[in-house]
Amino acid sequence: MSSDLGARVLRTDAPLMVIRLLSRPIWLMAAILPFWLASFAAWRPLAEPDEGRYTSIARWMTISGDWLVPRIDGLPFLHKPPLYYWLEASVIEAFGLHLASARLVSVAAALVTCACAYHLVAARKGEHAAFWSVAVLATSPLFFGAAQFANLDMLVATFITLTLTLALTAAEAPAGSDRWLWLAAYGSAALGVLTKGLIGAVLPAGIFIVWAIVERRPELIRRAISPLGLLLFASITAPWFIAMERVFPGFNHFFFIYHHIERFLTDEFNGHYGPWFYPLIFVGGVLPWSATFLVWHLKRPISYASALDAMQLAPLRRLSAVWLVFVLVFFSLPASKMIGYILPVLPAFAMLAGPIVARSDQRRAALLIAIGACLAFGIVGPHWQKRTPIALTTTIAAGIKADDDLIMMDNFFYDVVVALDRKRPAYLGGSWKERSVDMPDSLRRQLVEGKEFGPRAAHVLIDDADFARRTRLPTRTNWIIINKDYAQRYPWLAERPILGETRDKVLLKVGPK
Repeated sequence: MSSDLGARVLRTDAPLMVIRLLSRPIWLMAAILPFWLASFAAWRPLAEPDEGRYTSIARWMTISGDWLVPRIDGLPFLHKPPLYYWLEASVIEAFGLHLASARLVSVAAALVTCACAYHLVAARKGEHAAFWSVAVLATSPLFFGAAQFANLDMLVATFITLTLTLALTAAEAPAGSDRWLWLAAYGSAALGVLTKGLIGAVLPAGIFIVWAIVERRPELIRRAISPLGLLLFASITAPWFIAMERVFPGFNHFFFIYHHIERFLTDEFNGHYGPWFYPLIFVGGVLPWSATFLVWHLKRPISYASALDAMQLAPLRRLSAVWLVFVLVFFSLPASKMIGYILPVLPAFAMLAGPIVARSDQRRAALLIAIGACLAFGIVGPHWQKRTPIALTTTIAAGIKADDDLIMMDNFFYDVVVALDRKRPAYLGGSWKERSVDMPDSLRRQLVEGKEFGPRAAHVLIDDADFARRTRLPTRTNWIIINKDYAQRYPWLAERPILGETRDKVLLKVGPK
């Protein structure tokens, strides 16, 4: 009988307990945030080329069993380190291949970034200010979109944020009790390097050094230098780079010199914009919060908090300001610019703006506008994505057999490969005679680089002569995605029935008679 009474009391008190938990900002945020940041992850089509490319690489790891070398359809893709692919491939193996699993790593990384911002602000300004810092971050359209985007940018931004969070916490800890925090910071920086290369360590190290100088505390730089931390950093990062150099001699020169130094110093790569690009993307990417932040300062240009509050928040405010400016300047220097590069500025801005927004009379109106902007971005955004023949996959999937071949002429559509999820590689037709060093930065160059590093996998790249041999007198069934003007280039296909078509592509099927 006593157990029945206890059960009745528990049932009676349960709703009240839930209400009490959700009345605290941290629990309310923890309950809502995962659903908010994943709201469009399960239905928005993969954006080409980035989301399709990185999901395709992770998928190939799961079906090939080769977790050392990132590959596009069997061809080595050596531009980026493997950590993101390892994590996404693990999710795919655990939950299957679908849109939500492709984006789960970015969603989880965004949640960790929000947790870091909350921790840093709450420890210095309280839960109310921390809640609004996370609200600013999570409802900034650029962050909201990146949290549901399957590429490396959110994950490396998270490790940069986590490294700086640990470093600031270690810097404020009493000397002698900070050892494990510094080691954790080195470990986080190493994971950042394994995500996207040297920026995973260069950015947090540069930001911390400049902040220590601004704080007039150069001894923090000395405290941050840890031989044990460097050993931990090397033990995490070095094995993969050593193994890759053994498999592909010249890899480290290609990765560090060509894809780091030359990419930073030359205009050889795509995405050429002036120094105005990132400030404009940043201000627009955090609307309406950038406007709210500006209006507050115009109204209260000198003093907007008590002296005690300002003193408590000052180190974090200065770190956030250094953090924001350092990242903007760093990525504005090279000619090559991509929007996702500046994601690390967003937590810095949120920690600057959150405590101010928390005192603003317009904060709830700004929050509603921000939510509306994010939802509009999630709904309208897919219509801006590059059109691909993804609609043809339903027809292909219904008829293609395990031994059939899929051929894409003149363009490789990653999202089609992901949607079909076949164990056989697809074939890409075109001209492959040029050397990669003579080609502009493009998908074709990436595939030629893969051919040069892994010639044994180069059979997936077929030229017109190979295509003719496969389709004039085919010995196996070929499903072909090809431009609509195919009959001029390949007249023997002119009479073949068209199984499906999109704006500029058609689907053909050619098999043995």
